[in-house]
Amino acid sequence: MRKTTVFAVVRVAFFGVGALVACAELARADEIEAPKPKIETKEEPRKEPGPLHRKLFWAETGVLAASAGFDWTTTAQCQQRGCQEAASSWAIGHFPSNARIAAYGSAWFAGDAAALYFAEKSRHRWFKWIGRAYVAYETQDHFRLAFANRGLCRGAGSCGGKL
Repeated sequence: MRKTTVFAVVRVAFFGVGALVACAELARADEIEAPKPKIETKEEPRKEPGPLHRKLFWAETGVLAASAGFDWTTTAQCQQRGCQEAASSWAIGHFPSNARIAAYGSAWFAGDAAALYFAEKSRHRWFKWIGRAYVAYETQDHFRLAFANRGLCRGAGSCGGKL
């Protein structure tokens, strides 16, 4: 076959596909109707979360507050015995005072509680569960760190190491 014959076959194939698409659009044109006037409907006000969600929010927040407080208390006790904060951020430093631990921890807890509140208030179930999973992770992390602090302070006596 010559080149011109191949190009002719390709052109005919493209033309055939184009003709089929055009016929399909023309057949569909009968189905398309003129736009209908909008009927005004009242939007229902958004429902606030029910009592179960509020109870769940307060339970999750309470457990998070207890675990965070336990962590801060054991951290302060270890600091008094001479330990230094090894995994600290730039905001706290290696030897934070009790007031700095309380202020930084309270601010972080307030942010966690606000994020959980907005997650629980969301209408999307998946978003609620992401917020709950985050709070569960934070809670177990605080408890893990608190028990590690207690073990360091109880076992070493003077606890000359890092937290």
